[in-house]
Amino acid sequence: MFFNITPVIDHRFPHNYLLDFATFNCDPGWQQFNINDNVIFAKGYADIQSLEQLANNFYQANTYTGNFCLIKFSNTVEITHNKNRGFPLRFSKNSVTNLFTDADYQSVWADDNIQIDSNWKITTNKVILDTVIPSDSLSIADARNKIFNLLVNDINGFISNNNWSSLKLFCSGGLDTLLLYSLLMYTNTEFDLLTDNHYEYDSFTKINKSVLENNWAYKQIHHWQHSQCIATGSCGDEYFLRGPTVVSIMTAWNNIELSKLLTESVESYHYRHFSKYDIWQTDWNNRELLQQQYPTRKELNQQILNNLLNDHQHWHLGNTLTYTPFKNIEIVKILLQCSVEDLLPQFINGHLTKSLIARVDPDLLKSVSKYKNFNNAENISVLVNHYNNR
Repeated sequence: MFFNITPVIDHRFPHNYLLDFATFNCDPGWQQFNINDNVIFAKGYADIQSLEQLANNFYQANTYTGNFCLIKFSNTVEITHNKNRGFPLRFSKNSVTNLFTDADYQSVWADDNIQIDSNWKITTNKVILDTVIPSDSLSIADARNKIFNLLVNDINGFISNNNWSSLKLFCSGGLDTLLLYSLLMYTNTEFDLLTDNHYEYDSFTKINKSVLENNWAYKQIHHWQHSQCIATGSCGDEYFLRGPTVVSIMTAWNNIELSKLLTESVESYHYRHFSKYDIWQTDWNNRELLQQQYPTRKELNQQILNNLLNDHQHWHLGNTLTYTPFKNIEIVKILLQCSVEDLLPQFINGHLTKSLIARVDPDLLKSVSKYKNFNNAENISVLVNHYNNR
């Protein structure tokens, strides 16, 4: 879902549309809609709307969940997207793009939208994001039930409203893709299981290989030249509160020395992965500064949400759409209603994620690797057998 809006053609892109004062340069996979003398380009998916429905209701599109972008060309250029934008956006004097190559571009944060007028004046405006966390406390059991129901409803909505001839799922041997596997099984969703990487080059990916790989998520993405949708565990670490940055801040702020807990948990799922980082000691040493910077738990939680909403991962590539059901800030908001003590087993061992998988089938946990990002495929044959015998 890459593009650059410029006054002239950008030859890094295979598709270039000259539209009055602006040129829309894009990768493959975009759809064009002509509505009331306006041209709207759209790509991606919404959970409960088609792209055509979104284009016909352009100014309401950002109230829907999913992972999509709509760009409207009239006497101005306007960009809208799913609730909580799923891709980065930057601009310079004569460019608005998500394929940026240098530091001259200014960031458009998740709580901004952007518009270009016919004189190429670029303006940004603040939007209100739904980051209010309910004040009620939740037990881990209650949080698990809420998250399970949320994900099941979202997957059912996506499958009902998006007509894919085949959905693929790559399972890495890790917790996030295994959770998605279990949920697709639970909802009786048809999908093809992949356990190996698949990447087909096209003109766009060849020309922009080095730029794409500047984003870590595009070093481990699948790609087909023809139309294809692949489900991914993208955002699973972060939105289930298993990402190192958020875990480190939360524990240090709560006077919990995570590095000490890790040394006592050498058999835990995150032990090897977390041991690679030195942020634990840095945040622990600066915990009083963190506590001064975020005096209340509410302020700390808001900063966590701000970080996650601007942590963009997969946002589609060419004719390959990435289905990312874990890119849902409601998951984080539910977990932030739990006490940090109750969350520690999730931080260290992915306990809540494992319990969600076990709710569908406890035997599936036999297929997960012992450690995150280490010898990932050691038990993948168990999952292949489960899939073949379903």
